[in-house]
Amino acid sequence: MSTRMTRRDIDELLHQHNLWIDSGEARGKRAHLAGAHLAGAHLAGANLGGANLERAHLAGANLERANLERAHLAGAYLGGAHLAGAHLAGANLGGANLERAHLA
Repeated sequence: MSTRMTRRDIDELLHQHNLWIDSGEARGKRAHLAGAHLAGAHLAGANLGGANLERAHLAGANLERANLERAHLAGAYLGGAHLAGAHLAGANLGGANLERAHLA
């Protein structure tokens, strides 16, 4: 995925991902955002636990208090992203760029 996503696309994707999590993977579907262009996206408080965000472009995105536990963020660009309070336990950040990211 390399195209920009609309707010409606993001909302639907989050809805399906939450169904996937809440149903124990029986309904909905896991968020696959590999390579997605989400620069500046407002994802504060979003539940992206277990999501695939490999190589996603998240520059300046608001991910404050987001659940990113076990998320796959390898190679993601998080430059200038707002990550204060984000839950990152078990997240794969190998090769991710966190330059100028706001962690507190």
